[in-house]
Amino acid sequence: MSQDFGNGVSRTLDAFARQFQVVVFQEGKPPLDSELNLLQQNQVEQLAQLVRAEAHSGFFLDPTRALADYVTDPYNSNQFRLAQQKLEEGTLDAEELAPVLYANVNGWVIPVTGTANLLENGTDNIVKLYPPPESDSRIDFVFLEAWMVNVAPNPSTTNKPSADKVWKYGNVEFGGTNINDDVTTKF
Repeated sequence: MSQDFGNGVSRTLDAFARQFQVVVFQEGKPPLDSELNLLQQNQVEQLAQLVRAEAHSGFFLDPTRALADYVTDPYNSNQFRLAQQKLEEGTLDAEELAPVLYANVNGWVIPVTGTANLLENGTDNIVKLYPPPESDSRIDFVFLEAWMVNVAPNPSTTNKPSADKVWKYGNVEFGGTNINDDVTTKF
């Protein structure tokens, strides 16, 4: 999977399937931006390979409360909640927030939280489907889509909800308040 860091870098080196272990810096030669980027890519790729070797793609769920992570409501048959925010009655503190749900997407461990949730600190995901048919039945297929993009600093709005914000948890459908963009090009 070749990455493109845009035209602001000298070149993009690819760490995927190369089995690089280290990037060697030489005396009297300054490190290049492409070498520093490769160093970071190499670390991310090695971690992804380790995760892929130990776990298949899917959600990391708490097996002691797996049924609570997926909640349906008979009055809302066209939606469900994934990773319910509050713990059920009788377990620890009912007001305690549930941990963020994580998924393994081909070795990327990513948070899956706050989708279509309008609560300020809501971590559960509300998945809305088309209304059910009046007769007969249907099967819905719900999937998790993940991709990697460059996020440019303020005042850019590319891959951001606004110039001064970035997507909280990287979720482009996050329903709460996104976080301030503190990425800057100033030193």
